[in-house]
Amino acid sequence: MATIDKIAFPTRRIGHVNLFIANLERSMDFYMHVCGFEQTGRETHNGAGFLSNGNTNHDIGVVVTNAPVLDLPALQDEPGRGARPGLNHFGWELATEADLVGGYKRALAAKQKLPHIDMGTGRSVFIFDDDGVQHQFYVSKTRNWRSVYTGKEVELHANPPWDPLTEPASREETFDLGVDIRRAESAPLHPMRITHAVMVTADLDRATRFYTDVAGFRVVKRFADRGVVYVGGSAARHDIVLVAARDGLAPGFHHAAFEVWPGDDLKEAAADLRRRGIAVEREFDRPYKRSLFISDPDGIRLEFYQYLAPPAPERRDGATLADAV
Repeated sequence: MATIDKIAFPTRRIGHVNLFIANLERSMDFYMHVCGFEQTGRETHNGAGFLSNGNTNHDIGVVVTNAPVLDLPALQDEPGRGARPGLNHFGWELATEADLVGGYKRALAAKQKLPHIDMGTGRSVFIFDDDGVQHQFYVSKTRNWRSVYTGKEVELHANPPWDPLTEPASREETFDLGVDIRRAESAPLHPMRITHAVMVTADLDRATRFYTDVAGFRVVKRFADRGVVYVGGSAARHDIVLVAARDGLAPGFHHAAFEVWPGDDLKEAAADLRRRGIAVEREFDRPYKRSLFISDPDGIRLEFYQYLAPPAPERRDGATLADAV
C-alpha cells in the first residue's frame, strides 16, 4: 500500500507472528516437539495452527501456503500472496476495542478503508506497510482465551458481522493479566514468549515512520551509524528491530525472537538440538544476552535467547550487528 497519513494505533506489544508454511503436520510437530510450544488450537480444514505457552492465545500462527483461509477478503492483497513459505503477518495487541476502532476511524479520515474482521475471540483491522508486510491490529474479546483455544480443533474464521462504525466500542481492557506460562519439558527449548522480530528494510526512515506513525510505537534506541532502530509498544522493551539492507542482508523478514526461561542452559539445548539432527546455525554470547538460532522446516529463522543482565538497548553500544540479526 502507499504511505498513509498518521493513524497511531496505541499498540501494547507484539502478540504473534503468523507464518506461511508448506505442511501443517510437519510444522506443528517441529514447533511443539523441538521448539517447546503448546498447541492451543488448530483449524485443519483451513490449513492453520496456533501455538503458545500461555503468553497469549498464540505466539505463533502457521498457515499452509494457498490455504482456504486466505480467500477471506481481510487477508488478501495482490495475487500470489501466500504462495510460498515466509512471513504472513504480525499481530499487534491493543488494550481495548475503543483503541482499535479509534485507529480505524483515523484511517478513514486519512482516506484509507482498512479490512476488518471479527474472529470470534477478537476483532482485527489489517494494513499493509510499504515493504508489503501485513499488520494485524487486534483486541481480544475475552481474557479467558483458553475457553476457546482449548488445544483442539477451533473455528476462528466464521466471521460474524462487525461494523466498527455502528457498534459501540468497549473501553474494557481485555488483554490477559493472569499469564500462565507452561513448559514442554521433553523439548530441547523452553520459550516463555515471543518478544520481538527483526525486519530488514530498503528504506529505514520510511519503515521507522510506519511503526511510529501508524503502529504508534516509540523509538527505543537508534544506532544511526549501523542502520539499526529499535521500536516498541507501550508494554514492551521493544517489538521490532529494523535493520537497513546492505550487501549480504536482503530486505525482508529476518527472524522472530523468543525468550526462554532464565535458568535454562542454552548450551545444553544446542547440544540436544544437534543430537536430534537440528542444525544450530549460530550461537553467541554477550555480557547481557545469550542466543542460539535455528530454522524451521521451511527455512524460517528463529532466535531463542535469555537475558543475563538488564536488557537495556543502551548497553548495546559497541556490539556487533549480530545483536540485532
